[in-house]
Amino acid sequence: MAQVVLQSPRGSALRGTSKLQLLARTLPITGAISMLLALIFEPGATTALQAAVAPNLLARVLMVAMGLTAMLYAELKLVSLLSAVAFNVLSTLHQIPIVLAGVVFQHNTVSQSSVAGFTCCIFGALVYALARYNDTH
Repeated sequence: MAQVVLQSPRGSALRGTSKLQLLARTLPITGAISMLLALIFEPGATTALQAAVAPNLLARVLMVAMGLTAMLYAELKLVSLLSAVAFNVLSTLHQIPIVLAGVVFQHNTVSQSSVAGFTCCIFGALVYALARYNDTH
């Protein structure tokens, strides 16, 4: 869906919509629907909602929300420059800092087969990126 919106034909009103405008229109709706579904399907949601008005927690929620907005903006920018398929293939590269953070900060262990599989996925993503680059140039 994001690829259709961000790569629509020239002159289209959708193509003229900036990524921040798109986020400003979709994120509040997503948040409201998520809150409604949490209240309906999660038994302790009302208690958590009452605890959420604490100023310390609200500041942390705001920081996380700003970080997620920046991340979504970057993802939409990548989808507009590449394609949804290329973005998903290259998203394996996003897992490198996550794995490293788990190993360094939480002392997680990574087996040899996991390292081999991860290396294979990254190699495949790089080969795909190179093939796509060669197709466009």
